[in-house]
Amino acid sequence: MRTKTHKNEGKKTLSKKAQIRAGLLLKDSPASSHPGSRRSSRPASRYASEDESESLHGDGDDLEDSVTFSTASGEYDDEDASSAAAVEWPQQLRSCIADLTGGKRVSDAVRQTNLESFLRLVRRHVAHDEIRDSGLELIQALLKSIKSSDNAQERVLAMDALAMTILTYNSESFSDTASIWKLVRNSLQTVCESAEDEAVKVHAVRALATAFVFDCRSREAAEPLLEFLVEIVESDGQAVGAENSSDLVVAAMQAWSFVADVFADKGGDAARAMEAFTDQLDSSDADVQLTAAAQIAFLFEAVRPPEDGEEGESGDSDSDNEDERPYLPYQPGALMPRLITAARGSKAYSNGRRHSTGNWFRRIIASVDKGWALRHQTVWRSDVPGSWIVLEVDTMSAWVLMEHLKATLGKGFKEHLMGNAMVREVLDEASVEVLEQRERPIKPTWGGGRDADVQQRVHEMDFLEAETRAYTDD
Repeated sequence: MRTKTHKNEGKKTLSKKAQIRAGLLLKDSPASSHPGSRRSSRPASRYASEDESESLHGDGDDLEDSVTFSTASGEYDDEDASSAAAVEWPQQLRSCIADLTGGKRVSDAVRQTNLESFLRLVRRHVAHDEIRDSGLELIQALLKSIKSSDNAQERVLAMDALAMTILTYNSESFSDTASIWKLVRNSLQTVCESAEDEAVKVHAVRALATAFVFDCRSREAAEPLLEFLVEIVESDGQAVGAENSSDLVVAAMQAWSFVADVFADKGGDAARAMEAFTDQLDSSDADVQLTAAAQIAFLFEAVRPPEDGEEGESGDSDSDNEDERPYLPYQPGALMPRLITAARGSKAYSNGRRHSTGNWFRRIIASVDKGWALRHQTVWRSDVPGSWIVLEVDTMSAWVLMEHLKATLGKGFKEHLMGNAMVREVLDEASVEVLEQRERPIKPTWGGGRDADVQQRVHEMDFLEAETRAYTDD
């Protein structure tokens, strides 16, 4: 958060916007309910720009270094304001919960403002204690807004708030023994199928996946959910009344992988999902193509035999684990020409996006073809002066999980990564390290330590053309 200094007074004061962010004007200013604050229905990878971190579709040239420098913490750079916010946020959050669960009849604008305030606070802070005592009552209040509100923006905010409530505290923390998943599943799926607004459908899909992973994780419940998500992808959204909705198809593909990653065989019907993802490589939308390519790489990674020393703690052999891997209808080589053709579709972007997308397609192709690690890092400034927080992701599995979590957590991704044990458990393949150094972190070597001349060839701009010749000549 930045401050303004008046030249005549020489006194540091907070702008109105800064006060709202710090939570100082929650009740007094209607500006906090500005419609522009609603999250749009764009894909998860675009949401990642909320914390200025890289995603599959992110802008910027930092992809070349495979290191993203996030400035999310800049919102609280002012020491005085951050101290005030730290003291007041639990009280503010409890007030928001009381307003949402109080049962009083209020206007749509007031209810929307309460949802915005609640969502901002639970994203920016890990609020286990504040939510614990009223969790079930809060979920029921949010479901009421989701099911009965005529305001699309309110429904979107309520679904985001529901997802944040679930991943902050699971059902074991609530006094009621009923599963949250059973409580929310039918309502969210019905809203996704019946809502007219596309954004509502997109957020319903993401909330469904979040509720399953953080509360349920049973195979019996997973099968109909995965089938529902695949049907959305196969029909280009028509299955839920949103024909040719690229945003919804992207959300459904990412949600499918987020749910399927719970199981070693990726839910038991990975072949159908692979067919659906492969068909989306022919989409006219470049974001859909890139997301489909990432999910394909995720599935090929799941069937790849582990390298020496990666069999797991139990020491199971490759043959022992083979039955747990998903069956896929394609070999990597068979899809390489289509992946390369899709990569060339990035020319539809502006120059900056084209470079960014081309880099990610090269990484995806290298993962599918050679099994190379992503070697991607997201870097934040630590609260400790001179320190960095580094999130390193090497696998496509960890990447698809991170993409979905970034869409749900928004600017609070770093806070929940460091302080929410449930989020860390889901991201167990990603290592988190605090670097005690003042220098900019050195970019990782891409390619998993292969020969330097091979790495150089991959970095060359004619990589895709060279790979095309190699596969079309076979």
